[in-house]
Amino acid sequence: MFKSINKEISLRNAGLLSFGLILFAYFPLLNDRIYFVDDITRSIKGYFGWTELGRPLTEWLAMLMTINSGILADITPLPQLLSIFVLSCTVLILIRNAFSRVSIAAVLISTTAVINPLVLGNMLYRLDSLSMVFSIMFSVLAWEKFNNGKIALTLRKVRTSP
Repeated sequence: MFKSINKEISLRNAGLLSFGLILFAYFPLLNDRIYFVDDITRSIKGYFGWTELGRPLTEWLAMLMTINSGILADITPLPQLLSIFVLSCTVLILIRNAFSRVSIAAVLISTTAVINPLVLGNMLYRLDSLSMVFSIMFSVLAWEKFNNGKIALTLRKVRTSP
């Protein structure tokens, strides 16, 4: 069993595997129609209002997704699907900087950074989940910049007895 987990895979396959795992974990959010209090008023009245709250990037992303129509449309699950893609890219950045080689085990370990209850709370925001996960990715990118190419972990091959 451990031989297949330590199998080296390409970065593309690691991205597809992480996307599939994240999609499987957050699929109930895509399927269910959960509204937070601020999401209800935004979807009914169609106003943005994130700049006044100190989040202009969120408002800019929402305007970009609704083609700057001036009225915020409830385009769920598009923000969550794009958030899953951004989280998958975050996993790839973590793998590239934390492990000496790309393996299934590295994908599984790195995916736990984005599949947890704290990120789940951010993904529950229907209309601004994309900016929430961008903040996670930007912090990982900052770590990559200051990491200077040092590998944090090396996964050893598990030896089995003959």
